[in-house]
Amino acid sequence: MPVYAYLALFIGCTELPEIPFFSRGDYSYGVYLYGFPIQQSIVAATGVVNPFMLFAMTLIPVVGLAVMSWHFVEKPMLRFRKGFSMAAKRAL
Repeated sequence: MPVYAYLALFIGCTELPEIPFFSRGDYSYGVYLYGFPIQQSIVAATGVVNPFMLFAMTLIPVVGLAVMSWHFVEKPMLRFRKGFSMAAKRAL
């Protein structure tokens, strides 16, 4: 339906307000990385297959792991990228 395409473009081009909790880091990779394994673990342990219930059950553990991953793994490792990146060495 064209309405959905218009709505997606409208939301994509609109400046949305920032959520203060999520402006402290880039948690998207952690959500991508941990989302599926946690969902599958919950399905295996509980047998829940309702997508809305599964989303509700996985939201807090996935975001929690993503936050910890950003602050304790990803962000500290970004400090070392200049030593390994050819583009960063040329910029110095």
